[in-house]
Amino acid sequence: MKKERTRAKEMILLFVLLAFFLRVAALSIVPDPSKPPMQTSILVDLIGIVDRYLLPVHKSGERPSGGADLWEGSLAQKIRDEVVLTKLAELGLSEESKPPLPRVSLFPSGKLEEQEKKMILENSRFYRELGEIVYGKEQERKLFDVPGPKTSDAKGGTIPLPEDMEAQRIIAGLREAAKEEEAGKKSMATAALDIRGPAAGRKVSYLPPPLPSKPSMDGDYLLKFWIFPDGTVGKVVPLVKGDTPAVTAAIDHFKKFRFEPLPKGVAHVEQWGVIPATSVLR
Repeated sequence: MKKERTRAKEMILLFVLLAFFLRVAALSIVPDPSKPPMQTSILVDLIGIVDRYLLPVHKSGERPSGGADLWEGSLAQKIRDEVVLTKLAELGLSEESKPPLPRVSLFPSGKLEEQEKKMILENSRFYRELGEIVYGKEQERKLFDVPGPKTSDAKGGTIPLPEDMEAQRIIAGLREAAKEEEAGKKSMATAALDIRGPAAGRKVSYLPPPLPSKPSMDGDYLLKFWIFPDGTVGKVVPLVKGDTPAVTAAIDHFKKFRFEPLPKGVAHVEQWGVIPATSVLR
């Protein structure tokens, strides 16, 4: 008797499953007139039908019936879960990761000095474009800036309008860079003259125009000189005695050089140095 009841339950379960799959097949073939047709696969339609007819009981929070209990852990649910996971994996793998952006460097490979890096940066297109942007914004601000009403103080004066702090900061940075560039040029001029001694650190502020006719010189004469704190050149003597016209012309020409004055807080004493006569007549 017990075996017959078990067999009857199995037959009922098989009949319910067969009826379910027949209904699913019929619904997948006959489209729903209330919804527009979509280009989807049969597996996706089956999953949608299962969600439409079996899951409302779980979503409403009610206790599932015996037929719903049969769905939990069944072969149909395992197939559905496997299909969903496969589709999600395919979607994840189909997304192409964007390649990293190439790194652009203004400086060539290799070790560079700070002065070389500064010269490369100032001659680059980026530096020129930045200057053009700052200049354009400054001109645009001057052209389109409408002055507001001036507020008078107690003495009858006016309070100045606030300036564009960002533009002022950029302009101040460009001016500072121009000053550093000028100082670098002066340092390069001092190094090009091949000055040695304590005066080698003094920057040249003025170079006289070259002589119209360069006198010929026999040998390489060294001139020792002294610079006053105000930057003028004092005594100049040759280290090797020679009274040639070239040495005399070099001494007279070098006395026209001017160096930057010593800053405040530094002992104002004369500084000496040595320079080749050929560098003066160059």
